[in-house]
Amino acid sequence: MDFTKLGIGNDFAEGEKSLVRRIRFDDMEEMRRMRIIEDDPGVAEFVEDLQATEEELVRFAKSSENNLCVGVVGKEGCVPQEEVDKLQGWIYFSPDEEERLFRLKETGLLGGSFDGTVVSEISYAKYPGASSGQMSSGLRQMIKILKRKCGDLAEQMILTAYTDTRNENSSRLLTAAGFQKIGKLDYHVGAERPDDVWILRLY
Repeated sequence: MDFTKLGIGNDFAEGEKSLVRRIRFDDMEEMRRMRIIEDDPGVAEFVEDLQATEEELVRFAKSSENNLCVGVVGKEGCVPQEEVDKLQGWIYFSPDEEERLFRLKETGLLGGSFDGTVVSEISYAKYPGASSGQMSSGLRQMIKILKRKCGDLAEQMILTAYTDTRNENSSRLLTAAGFQKIGKLDYHVGAERPDDVWILRLY
């Protein structure tokens, strides 16, 4: 799947608390909010590889064939008027590492072959003070968008997520979006403690 060709609209927004769209990396206010998210200590505690420079942040916000950054934005009637269409957080899709996938198979947490299957790791972060429920709403919509695209392309996709076992907010978000927790695994070999592993099959 080529993420640059993925249509992201509001087809699945009915009944949801937020909307999704591509990040407007040429919008100063939007990128200011992106920087606030990146600099939030609560995000830094649980998210790796934050973007240090403005150039890195813009590159992160842009899509490529294998990487996608989606903006979760305020929806009219669900947020104060001044927050409508304003960035409430981001969801990022990137290829899961082959070495980590090997360990998932080796430990029996994830069976079957990955041949011909897109395995994309998701991460996400919320704008400080954003209303609750918006991130899980955005993730549910993206799952439906991706599932429809997989059907159109006759492709298989697995979404993975790795969360700190202390991060209850992430556990609630992923559960609300339909992910299944399948066990624990060191995110990196030799990590101080294992992460919870979550998956969602889009086929």
